Amino acid sequence: MKFIDKNLTNELVKDAQQRLFKAKDYNSDQIVRDDIRKIYNGCCAYCESSFEEGAYFQIEHFYPKGLKKYKLLSKDIRNLHYSCQRCNNLKGTKNQEILSPNWFLYNGNWVLTRKEKISQEIYYVGHMLYSRNTSDGSVDRGRNTIELFNLNNDNIKIRNNRSFLVESRLRTLNNVYNQLKCIKNLLYNYDILPCEINESIEILFNQVIYAVQPNAHYSTMIIQNYGDIIIKLLRIYVQIKK
Repeated sequence: MKFIDKNLTNELVKDAQQRLFKAKDYNSDQIVRDDIRKIYNGCCAYCESSFEEGAYFQIEHFYPKGLKKYKLLSKDIRNLHYSCQRCNNLKGTKNQEILSPNWFLYNGNWVLTRKEKISQEIYYVGHMLYSRNTSDGSVDRGRNTIELFNLNNDNIKIRNNRSFLVESRLRTLNNVYNQLKCIKNLLYNYDILPCEINESIEILFNQVIYAVQPNAHYSTMIIQNYGDIIIKLLRIYVQIKK
């Protein structure tokens, strides 16, 4: 899971909400669906998978539309998330004591999650997710989120199986690792970069930098594992090019 900036001043968010007010239901306006897809950069709000890894996508209600007390939130953009089918099915009507990628209700009022909040509760070590919670007696929202969406595939029952998700994260992590390894080897072997080597490094850097962009699936994983290394190598590259 990663933070999604869904501030109500965002033009896409405003457009989606205005259309939702006029729509028959949350799912009847294709432009609303497109707006939500763009807001979430085409990645699942919960597992960060792209379209290819997560089966087809759905509009998910954080506060379930099937529960009477949340009926009025069925067309509220703050309650609608972009979700892969598997995450949507696993979540069902559950919403208590898990993390929200942006808006959540507190004492009946909407509150926008701080950007740092999710990374303070849940983090990657390699391609696996862990909770940061160390307080006895407190609600461990990070662990609850990991378990509910089976993000580490600890529950291997057929209905819950997420082996493809975990394998996809591992492939992505290894690809970036190999790209960074190549960049490091090239940088450390040349005091002055020949044109062909310089071009190769720039191609590799473009691939690595794409992997940390919001529209790249598992970008949170890459940032948490390799963010410092990427910055260090970029600084070395800039210095050598001078």
